[in-house]
Amino acid sequence: LESSGLAKGSEYVTQESFTDADGDRYRPDAIVRLPEGKDVIIDAKVSLNAYRDSCDANDDATREQALARHASALRAHVRGLGDKNYAQLQGVNAPDLVLMFVPVEAAFLEALRRDASLYEDAYARKIVIVGPSNLLASLRLIAHLWRTDQQNRNARAIAERAAVLYEKFVGFVTDLLKVGKSLEDAQGQ
Repeated sequence: LESSGLAKGSEYVTQESFTDADGDRYRPDAIVRLPEGKDVIIDAKVSLNAYRDSCDANDDATREQALARHASALRAHVRGLGDKNYAQLQGVNAPDLVLMFVPVEAAFLEALRRDASLYEDAYARKIVIVGPSNLLASLRLIAHLWRTDQQNRNARAIAERAAVLYEKFVGFVTDLLKVGKSLEDAQGQ
């Protein structure tokens, strides 16, 4: 999160506890704040036990069974995340989506290879499955949104100050013209 350029505390928070209307507690791994008051939840609690089993397998059949279990575990995790209603949490600002982080790129790709509809099904539930490379790209995009938002706020502040300065300058020029007119009138008498 920090290497993406986001500021801890203002643009993201980690391991904060939240409650829903029923009093149930949730603890998302991270919440990334967006300009315009929206949030993105990051979940990094994916189990990689079946993937590790596939890496430790001594034969292809055992490896394939472990990878099938791995894809099933990710699908179950997607269902579990989809059942959590992060929008109902007090202190979370209407999350647009949840990023389900799979920390091993190969595990991410193997699950998608074994279950071709996993990504689309997750997206239908407003969950985007990300690996290390596309998580960093997503976070950098959000950091860019924050920089653009700050630039826009600075531009508005400059425009507002310029308008005030312009009004003062117009008033000054008007006063100078009155002084000039008064001097002309005084010379004419």
